[in-house]
Amino acid sequence: MIRVGPQLQRGDIESVETILQVAFPASYKSFLLKYNGGVPDPNSYYIPELEGGQWDSIDFFYTLRSTAKGGSVLRTTLSISDRLPADCIVIAAASGGDIVLGVVGPREGRVWYWDWYASKLDDPETRIYPIAASFNEFIDGLCDDPTESLPS
Repeated sequence: MIRVGPQLQRGDIESVETILQVAFPASYKSFLLKYNGGVPDPNSYYIPELEGGQWDSIDFFYTLRSTAKGGSVLRTTLSISDRLPADCIVIAAASGGDIVLGVVGPREGRVWYWDWYASKLDDPETRIYPIAASFNEFIDGLCDDPTESLPS
């Protein structure tokens, strides 16, 4: 992870969880405490259910709270809450969409690709695609060259 965010304390995470009225998965909390956002290297991932399977890349993981450079988990989730599936928070920016993390209900703990552009046109529930069963599985599945192997 490069260009990581400022160091966090557990209280910082708890404060944002309270504002959003959710509990983050333990693996995501650990990620925030270690990195607080940043640019992953490697950064490619596979979306098996998007148009027969598509590769995409993460531009960056959002910091927990806003920084001088732009968005954050808190600001982005709140600013698009009317278009975002209600059980998710935004955790990363990607080309043509965002990476979201389920925080309650059946999506809890799972990582999804959310096509934010298309969701402006219709129900956001029709534009969300599973990527990984957990945050750690998502991180572990990031790769440099998507042409070398497909996820199993």
